[in-house]
Amino acid sequence: MACQQTCGIDDIPADTLEDCSQLVKQNSIQGCKSNDVQIVYTPWGNLKKTASMEVGQVGFHDEKLRRYTKVARKSNDILNRLEKTRRELQPDFKTEKEVCCSLQPPCTHAAFDVYAPDG
Repeated sequence: MACQQTCGIDDIPADTLEDCSQLVKQNSIQGCKSNDVQIVYTPWGNLKKTASMEVGQVGFHDEKLRRYTKVARKSNDILNRLEKTRRELQPDFKTEKEVCCSLQPPCTHAAFDVYAPDG
């Protein structure tokens, strides 16, 4: 999710967070089959990945920057609305990160990853 430059992790609007959480639940192998799914989200700069980690496994540089939200049930209304506006893009994440970091001080990056802990 890309935010404006002044956006922080706690500034994500509730409806946007719900949309992202519904997508994560829908695209999770285990989450799409369950109710009351806990979603973990953090700024992308807080994600920690080492060569020794399994595929899909991540850690965090600062545990205090983790946030949680819960999706009680799948919302077909939200998912159908999002599907109608879906666009397939192939962004260059490395370039976007470099541009983002050059515009902002460290640890206030504008892009966030939302993911389920189960992969």
